Amino acid sequence: MQDDVSRRFGPPTRLEYHAPRELEHPLHPICETASRVLVWVQPRLLSAAYELWSKEQVVATLRFRSFAHRRAIAAAADGFWIIEDLQRGDGTVHVSTPKGVIGRLTRRNDLVDTFILDTGEVFLWAHESIWENEYTFRDETGRKLLLFRPEKSMTARARIELAPDVEKHPSTSLLTLLGFYLILHGAPRYELYQPINA
Repeated sequence: MQDDVSRRFGPPTRLEYHAPRELEHPLHPICETASRVLVWVQPRLLSAAYELWSKEQVVATLRFRSFAHRRAIAAAADGFWIIEDLQRGDGTVHVSTPKGVIGRLTRRNDLVDTFILDTGEVFLWAHESIWENEYTFRDETGRKLLLFRPEKSMTARARIELAPDVEKHPSTSLLTLLGFYLILHGAPRYELYQPINA
């Protein structure tokens, strides 16, 4: 995988917070991917910019202002967002568009974070297992939508496994971006998923 990734990017080019890589690699919709596994890569180690690949296609990008990983520009074929920890001490993360805030991730209890969109949709972010470094986004009923597995590779930073048909859900792109943001930002490592009715 690492050789494939390094061959794919070629010689270094200018890559900045305000210089989107989408200009080099047009973003493909996640709903059109055939792969059940997506890979977050960091093309240049000294730049806080990341790309989500599905086989040979880029489906999303996440660019941070700095390696503090507090504010990020997130882009996918179906949207553009700003993801930001407002540093209030309560762990709240806001997701906004140029029109304003569209979602908030807040700590529900010691085990799970709750991400609520302005549409009323609710998603749960939790550490999947006490034995593995894995995280999930689940829907309100507890159905697993996305499984995040951080990697130790210098270029491949995390893998995401998609549940069946989740690529058709309108919030999937945003969840793939927000989940990786939370891993990089160092969101609290929750011990184990608990159902919402527990």
